[in-house]
Amino acid sequence: MKHCPLQRRYHRNSFEIALLGAASVGKTSLVRRSFYGEFDDEYTPTVEDYYKRETHQNHSVTVLNATDCAGSFQFPAMRQVTIRRAAGVVLVFSLDSEFSFRELYRILHEVIMTRGEEGVPIVVVGNKKDLGVREVSEEEIAELTRKFSSDRFPLEYVEASAKDNLNVEEVFNQLLRLLMPEAAPKKKRFKISKLVNEAKEKCHVM
Repeated sequence: MKHCPLQRRYHRNSFEIALLGAASVGKTSLVRRSFYGEFDDEYTPTVEDYYKRETHQNHSVTVLNATDCAGSFQFPAMRQVTIRRAAGVVLVFSLDSEFSFRELYRILHEVIMTRGEEGVPIVVVGNKKDLGVREVSEEEIAELTRKFSSDRFPLEYVEASAKDNLNVEEVFNQLLRLLMPEAAPKKKRFKISKLVNEAKEKCHVM
């Protein structure tokens, strides 16, 4: 009598995520580097693109469906629909662009207004670390993190380089840690966490 091998049952988690940020900060490069292992130096403006990745680990399947939103902010209705349906948000700025960092304040206000009481986990990414040029200080990033992070809108920060493939996986690992705290990979500790604590202490003293 033949014995058929037992079929493993996989637990499946599927999440919609939104990538937001100013134009030319590297949103597409980050997601393509992580999902497909690709990087293209040529810049192509995005209207709205879609990417999918499946990860198999410990009898579970995790699916990330990523919507890469336009950086020009010319399509507000599309962007708000994406924010409403997202289980997690990745906000990207370029470390060599003060303007792209300031745009995050406007985007964060839009995310908070759109999601309201429901909330949503957020990972902020300082991209293009490979350039070695910095217009945004660690203190400014710590202040943004302190201002917007809350129980309903937990916020993490990662500095990355899509070109050098530096901390790209950490961006999505940290988002998964916020979405599935019991199953996601252990979080790396970034220097910015110390600055956030220092900013909070200064706030309490004042």
